[in-house]
Amino acid sequence: MDLAPVVETLKATLSPQLRQQAEEKLSQICKSNGFIPCLVQIILNGQCDMGARQAGAIYLKNHINTYWSDYNELKGTTNSDVMTLVNAANVSKPAGDSSQKLFVVSDPDKDYLRNVIIDVVIRTKDPLRCQLITTAGTMIKTDFPSKWPQFINQIHTCLSTDNIDACESALLIFYTLVQHYEYKKTEDRGPIDEVMLVVLPLLHQRFMQLFTHNDSDQSALIQKQILKIFHAYTQVCFS
Repeated sequence: MDLAPVVETLKATLSPQLRQQAEEKLSQICKSNGFIPCLVQIILNGQCDMGARQAGAIYLKNHINTYWSDYNELKGTTNSDVMTLVNAANVSKPAGDSSQKLFVVSDPDKDYLRNVIIDVVIRTKDPLRCQLITTAGTMIKTDFPSKWPQFINQIHTCLSTDNIDACESALLIFYTLVQHYEYKKTEDRGPIDEVMLVVLPLLHQRFMQLFTHNDSDQSALIQKQILKIFHAYTQVCFS
């Protein structure tokens, strides 16, 4: 997919005079295979206009929130939830055959984003990064663990590296996973318990390394994030 017209369309969404036309154009091209890789390339391209990059990050977040899952696949989704999703997508609920699907992101684009989203978060800073972390959180809630089995290996690799930016970004994403299970019943917490058996010792090791050898502001933020993860994981058990 050609990046240039997508960049111009994203920039146009920032103009009150051009926004409606630009959003209509995006609503057409967003359903094309390769749209998500195109957005990611724009977000990461430091030569692109920052306004277009921010618009791309926001559009990606909203696109994933709306189109990542078929509503028929959402566990425990009520009819009112379905209608909320349908209204957000500005489409009509299928009549008759309940197996008929709304548009969902293609499997190749899903596989691509699962493989790169953590690296994309690492390579960006706020305000882009906060939008991408929310995007990753939406994916985690839907896909982990069965559809995203490589997620923990990706996180573990980032936490094991000496790259402090990679560690910080991985922790911010991992926190969204822990929050997802924070208030679940004991019988529903199996996946996060299994993950913590692997990750918790690494978090402790990383915390102690930073606590004793690194007094930078970024180190303090990472230590705080580790404590937030530990608190979110344990507070229900200890309350």
